[in-house]
Amino acid sequence: MKKILLLILLVQCSFVMAQGQNGNGGKAHKVQKFDAVKFVGIFYYQENKAIKKIKIKKENLKYNVKKELKSYNNKIKVISFLKSQELKEITSLVNANKQSTDREGMKDFRFRVEKVLDPIKDSIQSLEKRLNATLEGQLSKKQFKSWIKFQKKRKRELIPEAPAPERRRAPPRNTNNRRRRRY
Repeated sequence: MKKILLLILLVQCSFVMAQGQNGNGGKAHKVQKFDAVKFVGIFYYQENKAIKKIKIKKENLKYNVKKELKSYNNKIKVISFLKSQELKEITSLVNANKQSTDREGMKDFRFRVEKVLDPIKDSIQSLEKRLNATLEGQLSKKQFKSWIKFQKKRKRELIPEAPAPERRRAPPRNTNNRRRRRY
């Protein structure tokens, strides 16, 4: 009876060890989908939320900032509309080629994708610079600083998070301080 129990225990342990051999504990690696719209940096500001974050009190300043943000959003909508087909094609191509292992082919593919996306990204960045320049002239230093902070936060939301690496279990630390060796 003991031998049978020991044999079953051994077989179960071997199955558990075999499943964790590949480093991820038998879990499938989740591949994130590429989104060209987020990569390029297309997003819209909500005027009321931005004004609340910047803490603008004066009505005429609120009106001017809202006007600038609406103008920026409209220009981004135009770019997004004109380049939507290219962005959809790039998104589908990149997602289809994510599993490719050909390094030389991937270099060429990446170069072609950047060739299409870089002009769009540059135009959006130039619009952001113009928006920042106009807001810098209208807002106080403290308000402009909070605007930049708000803008950076919005941009950070677009960046996809890298998958967390699987960590191996660390051996337990010896926390018994009384039994330390003393030299």
